Amino acid sequence: MSKENRLSRRSSLKGLGALGAATLLDGAATGTSPAAESQAPAKATGKAAANPVDLAVARFGKGHSCAQAVFSAFAEQIGMDYQTAVKLTAGFGGGMGMGGVCGAVSGAYMAIGLKFGGVEPKAKEQTAKLAREFAERFKAQHRSLICRELMGCDVSTPEGRKISKEKDLRDTVCTGLVRDAAKILSELLAQPKRS
Repeated sequence: MSKENRLSRRSSLKGLGALGAATLLDGAATGTSPAAESQAPAKATGKAAANPVDLAVARFGKGHSCAQAVFSAFAEQIGMDYQTAVKLTAGFGGGMGMGGVCGAVSGAYMAIGLKFGGVEPKAKEQTAKLAREFAERFKAQHRSLICRELMGCDVSTPEGRKISKEKDLRDTVCTGLVRDAAKILSELLAQPKRS
């Protein structure tokens, strides 16, 4: 590993915090190094898309959860590698598996935090402001942030999963939610970071 890559990796670890560092260490323990992960074929990560909105939709179409699709499409641009991004968001799809806050919304919030967040008051203020703005814009388009309300069924139940499958809600509803969340997020992330 070159000196430049070591410095970049060290900087990335500092920015990831405890959860991200633990995820990377878990990868090291299982034999999946960040270097090996970055060599993954473009098809696996859906990198063929021209922009993060298209990338999020493409990844969702290839089996990523809504949270994984949205967050990973933007996280790579902000400095987190693909494998860490999809591992971090693995439990957030389907409203955290309980029909709660939509995974596309959760993924967007995480991306806002990754770019603007921190413990400093200004960072916290800007992150909260952008999260509220995201929520307002998403709700203006979709009336809710809650998965079971957006889908019209609760995918945390066997009945809800059956309805979702029968009505193909992943394609007919969720793809649009991923696209809209990514569009809003793209506009918000374009704002300059306040120091």
